[in-house]
Amino acid sequence: MVYQLNMLLKELLKQCDNDQLRDIWHALGFEVDDLPTYKTERVHKITIKAMSLKRLDILFSTLFEMKLLPNARPFFPLLIVQSCQNARLNNPEENRYPLKTICTTIGDIQCEQLLLAESGYYSWSNEDIVLKAQARTLQTFMEENSRFSDLLNAVQQQSPRLDLTPFRAVPQESEPPLIYSQRERVYHNFDLRIRGKNANGRYPIEVGDNPLGLSGHDEQNINPAAAYLTTLIQRIKINRTRKVKEEDVRELGQYLHKLLFPEHVKEVLFANRADMAEKRDGLRLRLQIEPPELQKLPWEYCYDDAFGYYALHLDTPMVRYEERPFKSQSLPVPSPLKLLVVVSEPHDLASLNVKKEVDIIRTLLRAMGKDVQWEILRNAEIGRVRRALDKRPHIFHFIGHGGQSGDQPGTLSFENKTGNSHQVTGEQLMVMMAGRGIKTVILNACQTAASGTQDAFGSVATALVHAEIPAVIAMKFNIRDDVAPGFTRDLYGGLISGRPLDTAVTDMRIGAYMLGESHWGIPTLYMRSPDGKIWQHNPQLEQKFRDAVVDL
Repeated sequence: MVYQLNMLLKELLKQCDNDQLRDIWHALGFEVDDLPTYKTERVHKITIKAMSLKRLDILFSTLFEMKLLPNARPFFPLLIVQSCQNARLNNPEENRYPLKTICTTIGDIQCEQLLLAESGYYSWSNEDIVLKAQARTLQTFMEENSRFSDLLNAVQQQSPRLDLTPFRAVPQESEPPLIYSQRERVYHNFDLRIRGKNANGRYPIEVGDNPLGLSGHDEQNINPAAAYLTTLIQRIKINRTRKVKEEDVRELGQYLHKLLFPEHVKEVLFANRADMAEKRDGLRLRLQIEPPELQKLPWEYCYDDAFGYYALHLDTPMVRYEERPFKSQSLPVPSPLKLLVVVSEPHDLASLNVKKEVDIIRTLLRAMGKDVQWEILRNAEIGRVRRALDKRPHIFHFIGHGGQSGDQPGTLSFENKTGNSHQVTGEQLMVMMAGRGIKTVILNACQTAASGTQDAFGSVATALVHAEIPAVIAMKFNIRDDVAPGFTRDLYGGLISGRPLDTAVTDMRIGAYMLGESHWGIPTLYMRSPDGKIWQHNPQLEQKFRDAVVDL
């Protein structure tokens, strides 16, 4: 709503002289003597007074009559919010959620999908910041489907005294679109850094780059070994004998949110999120967790009571960001895309049910035709893997075992010449994979994002970031092999649809969440790419994928 208000201020400054501003002030019912002398001060006082006293509709009507505001429609979200505020004030029992009432009056739109899922919220709310974002989303949908008059009628029914004349005067579109199409989101980085302990034994938390250029910092007392925290984490780890409870996941998320977003930091985040919602852009949350003892915590489960889980919002994807001296690289690769899938099944380790996942990958890649060159390498003897890397694949996808214990570095289990396990540390992988042009690594192996050491190569994922690989997807905890195929299908679906990698991972999380699974927060994305794009959107390629995925 800050965006619409700024637009209104600029419009008044451009269109009105001092005498006209005085007439507007009088039309609002205020004493002329109370108006400041200078034009800028008058404009600000008029808009703020009109908003605070719920007289925006009178302001717009006056401007319309004076022919100073020929098109008032861009400012209609302000009126929607005012209508909701009036309804809630006049009859709080019947109008608990006035925006939901407006949608119900319209009758035939899927409000929960549009205003909850599409806006990135998971419950109805009366918070102004939520109302503002949803009002803009609702108006955009109705405009693009040539149904703005239906929205006007619904608002009028809820608030009969509002003067909506300026908005009814705008001509309607003649050709409604066949489907609701939303412009591609532009993502802006919101950097959040946790530094090592200071002299007070607390961890400094700082806001770095953000779209509004605001500063925010605080200190937190975080004990990663605290009994309460470790108990919460243990409850949500994969357990084959019981189903993880949603309330346990939420309790952990709420606790992590309090640690990661102290009050001053949260205020800066909310201001940026509101600004992005106004512009229909996304806010990429980049976590730079410097202390190794805090890197192991599953921050991806952060839960805010107003917004839900950040990592489940397409407008707030959450990624890990490692500060490195090398320059960030973009991910887009030339066509055809080259992909190497390595399946490691050592005889001396527990067998994995990888058949379904491999079948899904093979089916999808075959459907891509000449747009993708791919190889599935079974019997992953380390020498064979090294020779396959000589072909310089753009994506390296590993399926197999990973592990990390105590203070030992994380490892991947490849195979030796006899077919038994050959443990490779993250640092060894870094040496093997550096300088080969790999853009993205997908590690479908347990604990590949876990670390218990104090060095930079403690986890397999962070070691690969040090190999100057722009993006790495790894697993924080153990993950069941029966859920991996769904992750793979949704991840590749997002990528082939032309989505940035971080939003493809978010879509993968949403797929698991919608099935009632708790493991959606286990994948961890380390990304240094500025935009997350792997390949450009190709509608024909996407349709091939959709046809192939129907029966998977």
